[in-house]
Amino acid sequence: MSKLSELVCGNVKKKEGDLGLSLQHLAETLSLLERHLHRAAPRRRSLERLVCPFLIRGIMEVACTSLIGRRDPFRLLTLAKIQDQGTRLASGRVAAAMQWSGDVLADGPVKNLWDSACKTEDMTRALLGDYQDQIFWQPAFERLLDYLANDAGTMTFGQWTQRLRNTASESLVPQLRQTASRTYSQASKGVHHEFVLPMTTYYDDATLEEMTENALWLVATMAVVANFDASTAFTLTPRRAIQCYEDLQP
Repeated sequence: MSKLSELVCGNVKKKEGDLGLSLQHLAETLSLLERHLHRAAPRRRSLERLVCPFLIRGIMEVACTSLIGRRDPFRLLTLAKIQDQGTRLASGRVAAAMQWSGDVLADGPVKNLWDSACKTEDMTRALLGDYQDQIFWQPAFERLLDYLANDAGTMTFGQWTQRLRNTASESLVPQLRQTASRTYSQASKGVHHEFVLPMTTYYDDATLEEMTENALWLVATMAVVANFDASTAFTLTPRRAIQCYEDLQP
């Protein structure tokens, strides 16, 4: 298991229960995708340029699915049960499948999160939605910042970590949303082969490198913060989470 998959999927080496089995599969998938995503490539071959957007989007999707599963096991385990039914056709659409819009990004902002008239089914559970921001991301991020300030000892921090230390807790999720939306959209254009001109017109080496770094920053940053949340499954120790995060930085 790679450092990225360990950080994203957590300590699932023992494959404990159905959730652990699913996360182990996702960890192996993430490791495989990451292995073929070349960083700082001096010159990409035609096939690499063609495949790179697919790898980037795949890494983002698998990572977000894993983090949703660790935060909201019901969402992942019910989907696993549906997919496990022998009557399910491989060509059929699973209505409960993970969706980027809805499961990762919410449809829009919520004006009054804690209105007593608000029903549970009206509350978005999107990973980067307003509810998750307040009940999960901000408290976990503050614990991470506290650890970096008081308990990290003599660890040397890379540029991503330094960036986090200069980020206010209420600013984290807006940054994650912006990077997630932009990078996913950029990658999707290549996945769906929308371009009718040579891909170098849109995906030159510098653009692909920027997309790669943005995607890796996004998923690694979400993952390191998630490991500082007490209600997230299979969390790494704080020191191990920070060390994995450091090892992933350019």
